[in-house]
Amino acid sequence: MKYFYISFFFLLISCGPSKEELAQYQSQIKALNNKNTSLQNRLQEQESQLKSLNNLVSLQEENDSLPQVIKELDSKLTSLRINDQLIGFETTFPYHLPNGIINTMRSLSEEYTIISDINPFFLEVHFDGGESCGEYLIRIEDVALERGGFILLKECRPEWYMVLGAGENSGSSGNDLSNIVAYYIEDAKNVKVSYGAEQKKVTPPGEKVVKFRSSDGTSAVFYSGEGEYKWEWLED
Repeated sequence: MKYFYISFFFLLISCGPSKEELAQYQSQIKALNNKNTSLQNRLQEQESQLKSLNNLVSLQEENDSLPQVIKELDSKLTSLRINDQLIGFETTFPYHLPNGIINTMRSLSEEYTIISDINPFFLEVHFDGGESCGEYLIRIEDVALERGGFILLKECRPEWYMVLGAGENSGSSGNDLSNIVAYYIEDAKNVKVSYGAEQKKVTPPGEKVVKFRSSDGTSAVFYSGEGEYKWEWLED
């Protein structure tokens, strides 16, 4: 039996891997480890590239949104500048305009804003020359279109109004009167307007009219006659 175990032990030794095989296995393991390290390095590089790509995508999205952000900031800046310009201006409304007219303008604040690019920014007109119902012609601008114009309101009927310019076509006034630089009350007898089918030049009805002067030197007249309001550009 002793000889049997000794023989079996030498058989196991003779069947085990040789030094050359062990060296080969170790070489293969080393190669696999190197390959694994290389793959891990490539994986890290790809993760880094993916992170960089995600950063680029985020930057591109931010860049795409910049025009809208700039537009919003410009709008806020313009609003702040306007507010700075109107300090002490809007607060004087109650001293100049009747409460009913102020309330009507507040109800229209999303459409029109009162501006002060013309001094005075409003006129109180009595087209009939009397002291009955005062009519107020106020300088305004369309909020969305930024087109200048005027709004006519009546003190005795503050809910009624008529817009000249400021995005609205009214008679022949056009929808933008931003080029008007001055307006004032004039005696009707000093003005001639086209009248009737023959367009004869006559004195407009009523006692008073409103004359306008544009930046290019042309003039216009606004008057009340025959139950309606009329606008007419005047010849030189």
